Amino acid sequence: MYRLPSYTSIFSAEAYAIYIAVTISIDKNLQKATIVSDSLSVLHALNGHHNSTNNYLIPLIRSVLEEAKSKGTEIQFIWVPSHCGVTSNEKADQLAKQAIIKGIESNFKVPYSDICAVIKYKITENFYQHIVSLSDVKGSYFFSHIFNRAAKPWYFRLKISRDAIVMVNRLRSDHYNLNRSLHRKNLIDNPSCPCGDPKQDILHLIYECPYSRNYALFLRRTIDRIMLYSDCLSKFSHAIANPTEKLCRLILSFSKSCSRQF
Repeated sequence: MYRLPSYTSIFSAEAYAIYIAVTISIDKNLQKATIVSDSLSVLHALNGHHNSTNNYLIPLIRSVLEEAKSKGTEIQFIWVPSHCGVTSNEKADQLAKQAIIKGIESNFKVPYSDICAVIKYKITENFYQHIVSLSDVKGSYFFSHIFNRAAKPWYFRLKISRDAIVMVNRLRSDHYNLNRSLHRKNLIDNPSCPCGDPKQDILHLIYECPYSRNYALFLRRTIDRIMLYSDCLSKFSHAIANPTEKLCRLILSFSKSCSRQF
């Protein structure tokens, strides 16, 4: 049994197993050989005309398949789903687990794509650990109400304007162009609202301020439909944590009605 480096991808491990099976078939001068695999992705890659994975094992397997054909060995592939009770497949899984501990180190060359994936993963992990470590002193609102670890930004699939993206990002970070937020950063002296309320923040403008409340009617209704919580902060936070196109446009429209870029 062979053991591959821990940073080898499942795809590469399955491909290498197929490569070894083909070479064994050639070495033993078999007339026919059937290779059973539960890796549909590898079998699809071998069947295609292009190597979209950029994994060197795919052209390597194709080359030994050509060698097998030239030497009179007919290779057939069969796919079986994993973990479905097939006795031979379950036995292979058990041997694979044993190989992790007892297997012999092979001189397997890990594909660069696997190494790049490991590097990318470690960089991402270090980045997230760093920003989470700062959450106690910076961005407490964002990490307690908004933060969701994802590879893509929240607006990835939304068809909204850049102005809407910028504005919602400001609200999500709790740093926006209203008096309470500006006062926290020592940009102005007074956090109060012109209506007389001691703090002018986004929730005040949407739910309470007599100068702006009427402009926020449709925005409030949309937020209330998204979240059934009774307190306004939970409703609003949940809404902007995963905003819809409609919500983004309503927020942008509300800011224009208030003549204020939040």
